[in-house]
Amino acid sequence: MNYYELLEVSETASPEVIRAAYRALAKKYHPDVYKGADRQQMMSTVNAAYGVLSDPVKRAEYDRRLAREKGPGMRENFRSHPERQGSTSIFGKIFHGITNAVENGMKEKQNAYLKGLTMEPLTLVQSYMASKGFTRLGCRKAMLDKGLLFVNDEGDWHATKECRRYVEMIVKGQV
Repeated sequence: MNYYELLEVSETASPEVIRAAYRALAKKYHPDVYKGADRQQMMSTVNAAYGVLSDPVKRAEYDRRLAREKGPGMRENFRSHPERQGSTSIFGKIFHGITNAVENGMKEKQNAYLKGLTMEPLTLVQSYMASKGFTRLGCRKAMLDKGLLFVNDEGDWHATKECRRYVEMIVKGQV
């Protein structure tokens, strides 16, 4: 199992982001909270992932091993392609800009999500209402994890009663 995928962080995530992701998953899979049959295994896997990714030496070794396992795959070839490395080709410039925008957007979403997990519910709802783009998506995911939103069987997002109460308070200017 890929530890980055398990902690739901990018391979370039900072130690702070990794720590926040670990704490969120540790709460979620804590044996006193998570009642699944695999609760001990889940918690030990999350702990192992954090143990490796939080230690700079172990993380560097893990990254090298991942790179060997991936081999010269599409991602590595693309990143080392001359057009990606500052070529004057118009295609290279356009593609480089698009790739950077997507990577930055995903980082923005992840940071908003992790920050949202630490917020009080009312503050999180306010942030969601004031945000847009990737930040809004990160806030929405945090609201889902905190029980302020739910997804029905058709995949539609809905606010819980608590969330609707907060929205009403915000709209009426009671906060």
